[in-house]
Amino acid sequence: MLQHPLLSPLFADPRQFPPVQIHVGESDVLADDAADYAAQAHACSPKSAELLTYPGMNHYTILRGKTQLDKMYSSMRRFIAGK
Repeated sequence: MLQHPLLSPLFADPRQFPPVQIHVGESDVLADDAADYAAQAHACSPKSAELLTYPGMNHYTILRGKTQLDKMYSSMRRFIAGK
């Protein structure tokens, strides 16, 4: 029961989800899960997932600072536009 799709997208069929861009810090406790999900989704459709890993950052520090946010928003706009 601990492998139910409602507990984690890792246990769901990635084809049920829209394309997703995943931002994760290299030191984030969820970095491995993010990479695993991105690989599963990418295996279903190469354009369905993009994983962006931020070196030396954890979950909290990804969202710190205007320069970092500008980079994130720029990559999100590119992903949504399909470029």
